Amino acid sequence: MPFWTIEQQNQYFMLQKSQEPRNVLFKHVFSTITNLFDAKQPPYRILFQREPNATCLQIAISDSEETIETAWNWVRINMIPELENISSPFAREEWVIKQMNTIVSTTTVVDTDDLLYDDTIRNASRTFRQTFDVPSTERLVNYYSCSCNSRQGWMYISENHLGFYSYLIGFELKTLIELKEIKDIIKEPIRKIFRHSLRIITKNNQEYLFANMFNRDEVN
Repeated sequence: MPFWTIEQQNQYFMLQKSQEPRNVLFKHVFSTITNLFDAKQPPYRILFQREPNATCLQIAISDSEETIETAWNWVRINMIPELENISSPFAREEWVIKQMNTIVSTTTVVDTDDLLYDDTIRNASRTFRQTFDVPSTERLVNYYSCSCNSRQGWMYISENHLGFYSYLIGFELKTLIELKEIKDIIKEPIRKIFRHSLRIITKNNQEYLFANMFNRDEVN
């Protein structure tokens, strides 16, 4: 999980921004764990808290400061006046949940992630687009834990790209291949150490060995 700092706060809501640890060694370890468990989250979020020390309710997240500021201003103008007229903390929380469900059910403009019903795939899709320079409309099809050239990480397969990302104790490996540039995909023989391997060869004859793939046939 990221470390969160409060950017803005009022009696009901708080706007938070994620922060990485300042200690360099701990930062590397933290980034490695985040990558291995695919735990990246959007860097901004808005939380509702019905009363002090109560569990917070996340009502908005965003990859950009501009978008979260817009959401914060909307909450401040449209929700706080109504909440001030509700005396019970639990009734406030129930009202907020009802309002957010209404917004979700009536909105007609959704991003690519909102079209994904699986929470795990939705989170992986956000990680994919945060990591690689791809359009915001690029839809992630699936992702797999594997190694590339002996570096453990994650393979991402989208509608137009194959990406691989690894971050282990300060060493980063990031590869993005357009699917139209792939010339051949070869299933490698099963070996004692590296099982379930695929070799991908591009049109310019670059080769990538993806190993330890438990879903090799599905990838191919």
